[in-house]
Amino acid sequence: MSSSSAPVRAVDPPRLVTDDDVRARLRQAVARAGTQRAAAAALGLDPAVVSAVLGGRRAPTGAVCRAVGVERRLVAVGEGL
Repeated sequence: MSSSSAPVRAVDPPRLVTDDDVRARLRQAVARAGTQRAAAAALGLDPAVVSAVLGGRRAPTGAVCRAVGVERRLVAVGEGL
């Protein structure tokens, strides 16, 4: 059995993000790709959706969230369970 000397990278714990955080990640993808259309193609998204989310006319969809590395989770608050 061999051992690896490669460092083990700790996984960052999940954190709560907002729609604005998702938009910021999407803006970063656009900056890397050069255009909204190129970013949409690279992320597998419809360019109209990218435009609407960035323009604040639409909330980020599940597909947009996944494309920028965000998972949607439901969080229970209060005692309604």
